[in-house]
Formats: sequence, structure tokens, C-alpha cells
Amino acid sequence: MATALSTDAAATRSVKACVLGGGIGGCSAVRYLDTKSLALVEMGRGLGGRSSTRMSRDDPRIAINHGAPSADIRTREGASIMKDLESHGYATKVSGTNELSSGILEQWRGDPNMSTLCEGLTRGREYETYFKTMVHSVVPTIVGDSVVEGWTLLDKNDRVIVRTDWLIVSGSGAAHPRWRAAFKSEPPLIEAAKLIGNEELNDAIERIGSIDARPVQVAMMAFDTSSISDNTSIISTPDDDVLDKLVMTKSKDGRLVSIVAHSTTEFANTVNNVYGSKSTAARIGGATSSAEREQKVLSEIMTAVDVNLKQMNKADCPDPTLGPFLHRWGNAFPDGEPLPYNKAIIKEAKLAFCGDYVGEKNTFGSIEGALLSGKVVGEELSKLLR
Repeated sequence: MATALSTDAAATRSVKACVLGGGIGGCSAVRYLDTKSLALVEMGRGLGGRSSTRMSRDDPRIAINHGAPSADIRTREGASIMKDLESHGYATKVSGTNELSSGILEQWRGDPNMSTLCEGLTRGREYETYFKTMVHSVVPTIVGDSVVEGWTLLDKNDRVIVRTDWLIVSGSGAAHPRWRAAFKSEPPLIEAAKLIGNEELNDAIERIGSIDARPVQVAMMAFDTSSISDNTSIISTPDDDVLDKLVMTKSKDGRLVSIVAHSTTEFANTVNNVYGSKSTAARIGGATSSAEREQKVLSEIMTAVDVNLKQMNKADCPDPTLGPFLHRWGNAFPDGEPLPYNKAIIKEAKLAFCGDYVGEKNTFGSIEGALLSGKVVGEELSKLLR
């Protein structure tokens, strides 16, 4: 069971392993790490990462999956994990199994929401959580020539968040140059690697830095309406310069519909550094953009939403019950070559990487890639922790 602690409470805490990032990769690592001395640090309000679900305290019907609307599973190993989640009520298979020459293809969703996948992965595990917490720097304890004994995670005020023997980094942000544009500081792991001077770590950092990304700007909103019949509809908008797709989801009572408008990468590239004032990057990380520029981006997306809804013979949107809110997924779709599994664990640095940027090419950039990389890292580190 997860136990929430504050940064102050963690000042003297030390664990054997700490996972940085509460998305699918990080939660998968938590699932497979065989230790009770475990912590997870996450900038957001809870688990989910790019499988997050936006909730509302004012209206319990609102649950907006504003990242990935579903998960494509292409390997039998991934399917086995999803079936286990399904058996415990955390996932639902929404397509049949297509047998392919390269494997399989199945589509899954979290039940009832996408973030539920992370809850299912971490069920029954004993670990400490630090939500709404941004790691500003990671300080290695160096005991020999390029050898690390442990890590100290610090916030922006240089207060200790937690100390750990092993650090597992889920998500490429803390090791990628794009961190500079968002947070106006050096990427924490790049700074740490300079101090350590470990060739394997430097190689991993270089490989991660070479991975590009296709960003997506999303606008999320909810309406009191029953104008769609399907529980979830994913509607492609191939002729639109601004929108790539609309994801429309009906609440369980059938009277509220959430819409998440996903921009094209081309549009997102024209509005770099617009994060959304209510996003985690802005609220916790201080990644801000001007209100005027943010409103302009939101207006362009909403105009495209209205046009596409009319083309689909939907009624004009009423005033939203929630939103619209802007959010930027800067690392939404990794592009390039993944960090191979045999480069993802650096024993002398007591550091490991997992996430959708790690693993095999056929699962690169996917929920399944994050899921399987967390499993590999968790199982391998468990051997080293014994």
C-alpha cells in the first residue's frame, strides 16, 4: 500500500530504491521491484503520467483521460500483464486479438479510467509516495573512480526529498536537453553525470539526448450533454491543420461528455513553450507562458473543435462544465532509436532508466514499451538488491 509523505518527513528517510516518475513505466518498476524499502516521486497529483485522468472535486462524474486514450499491445508478454490487470478489475480489452506475423495487436483501456492502469500495477505494494513534488537536482554520493554509493534528491530550495541507494528514472525529461526550455535550468541527470564521469552513464545520457519527440498540445473540457452514443469515440481529423483527433468520452450516467482535442505535431511545434497554466509543468515546475499566448493557442484549438463537430453533424458545444484547459505533452511521441535494455541499467552508478523510450523498437514510444521496460528494470534490480 502506498504511503504519502511530505518532503519534510523525508528529510532523514533513506530507501533502497526510488522511482522518479509515476507513469506506466515507473508504476511497472514498482510492481516488479522486490523490496519494501521503496519510494516514488511524482510531479503530478497522482499516478498516471501520460495515462493520466483529470478529475474534479466539484463533479465526481468528470474523469478526463487527457493523455493516451487507449493502449495498443503488440506482444504476448504485454498482453499477459494486461490480462492480469483485467482479472483484478483495472483494465478492459476493447478489441479482439489480431494475429500478426510480428506478434499480436490488441487494444486496451484502463477501467474505469486510464490512470487506473497505474493503480492496478502498484496494487498491494508497500512504497512511499511524494506527489506534487518536483526533483530539481539529483546528487550522487561518489565513493570511488566513477562509482556511486547512493543518491540524494533535492527540491528547488535544496531541501532533501529522499535519499536512495538506487535511482530508477522513468521518463526521459530529467536526462534530456529539452528540460532547459521548460524549466530554465540544467537537466538534473546531465549535471550529475558530469560529476560522476562514468562512461556507461555518459553513453546512456547521450543516447537519450538524441531521441527527439513529436509534441502534442491538448485542450480538455467537459459538457452536460448526451449527444454521443458510444462510451468512448476516437475521431481522426486528417484534413485539419490544427487537430489530429478528438477523443469523446461519455460519463457512466450518460449525461456528461468529455472532449480532449489533440493537436497535430506540426501545430504544437509552432507554439513551443505554451504549457497551460493549470498543467503540472506550470503549477509545480514553474514552466510558465504568457496568458495572452496561451489564450491564443486555446482559441485556435477550440475553433477547430467547433468546425469538426459541425462537420460530424454534432450540435454546437454548449458552455463547458469544466475547462477548456490547455496542456502540452512535450515528450508525447519519442522519435529515433530507443535506449536498449542492456544500456538501461548502470550498476556502478546505481542508476536505471525505464519508460516508453527504453527497450525494443516495436514497442518504442508506447504504453506497452513503458510497461515492459519497467518490468525488465524491476526484475533485474531485484537481483542486485538481494
